[in-house]
Amino acid sequence: MFHNGRTVHGAGANMTPARRRAMTAAFVPDGVRFDGTRDTRVLGEDSLDTLSPADLLRSDEPNPVVYSR
Repeated sequence: MFHNGRTVHGAGANMTPARRRAMTAAFVPDGVRFDGTRDTRVLGEDSLDTLSPADLLRSDEPNPVVYSR
């Protein structure tokens, strides 16, 4: 399933003994700059420690450019 991160979504309780598997990917337009917010939902703690406000969110790890016009 693919959806916008602002879409209300959810799943019911996992009623099996098995774990659920999931993968997330966050895409942002090229040229976006770090605003200083220390939110680990998209950027990991390691990334946040290397960024300063106004830095471009563009690097091979962990934010590679996946499409360019």
